[in-house]
Amino acid sequence: SMVLRVEMMMEKNKDGVISDDLETELKYFDAELLRLNRLANVLLDIEKIEDGNLEVELSDHACTDIVHDSVNAVDG
Repeated sequence: SMVLRVEMMMEKNKDGVISDDLETELKYFDAELLRLNRLANVLLDIEKIEDGNLEVELSDHACTDIVHDSVNAVDG
């Protein structure tokens, strides 16, 4: 698992300095946790939709802003 890999790398590096490899692993780990959090939120939203409890707030938005935000979300 990712947690075990990070723990093993930290054990090898007990002087408190984060190596490049460990920093890369931590960034990857952080990105994956963010992805899992988004997935959990989507699943919760689906449950709300199925239960009829999803509240929708309508407002005006520029299409260019929506496209820009969508592209940034996909590109990261």
